[in-house]
Amino acid sequence: MSAPVATAALDSERILVRSAPEEIAYLPGAQWGDRLPQLIQARMVQSLENAQLLASVSRTGQGVAGDWSMSGEVRRFEIDAPSGQAVVEITVKLANNAAGRIVGAMVARGAAPGSAARPEDAAAALDAALAQAMAQIVAFVRARV
Repeated sequence: MSAPVATAALDSERILVRSAPEEIAYLPGAQWGDRLPQLIQARMVQSLENAQLLASVSRTGQGVAGDWSMSGEVRRFEIDAPSGQAVVEITVKLANNAAGRIVGAMVARGAAPGSAARPEDAAAALDAALAQAMAQIVAFVRARV
């Protein structure tokens, strides 16, 4: 599984806050432990391993050729200040490597109440929204493998 691609604003260790449709900032004094795409990749691997849908799950570049591959894009991973919501939107494509074709694509979405008032609250809200998106991704993979 490759790390999802993300815009420059999201391909960061910083927590994004959207204060208006075209206006973004970063939450002062807060950051992720790694770049967001790597954190999401780790969470996808963990979610699929926990679901026990496949014999094994690995990251791209670990020297393992698998039967399936998945790629994605992080479209939203932010605190939307006007709505008071943490919003996550991730696209994924699942490919059957033996057949050499994409077997499905979807957009996973999650939302949870959250604000940028305190970094720990923002992080918890984004984690809850991500959990919803990961559940959708696992269900999507379950239906296709």
